[in-house]
Amino acid sequence: MCSNGRCIPGAWQCDGLPDCFDKSDEKECPKVKSKCGPTFFPCASGIHCIIGRFRCNGFEDCPDGSDEENCTANPLLCSTARYHCKNGLCIDKSFICDGQNNCQDNSDEESCESSQEST
Repeated sequence: MCSNGRCIPGAWQCDGLPDCFDKSDEKECPKVKSKCGPTFFPCASGIHCIIGRFRCNGFEDCPDGSDEENCTANPLLCSTARYHCKNGLCIDKSFICDGQNNCQDNSDEESCESSQEST
């Protein structure tokens, strides 16, 4: 219920979009980030969630790009499940030799010639 007495669907509360005339449905929403599941990363906007492993993958998956911020300080950035680019970026191993410069220095595509040309 909005503070003026109008009712809106419960799912509209704290969804990042004001639905009440006085925006009371978006006030006191401290748990915005908890709307994402445990394996998801909450974008800074609080509206979007992305798959957790997409954080710091070299692509802006959040509309605001917040999933690619502060990545160098992330200790999990280059786990064994990720590929360490020559420039320090880390990407998902599935991006290696996919024909796209995911590392931004092309190091993920450098040793792929034989597999790419043997079609």
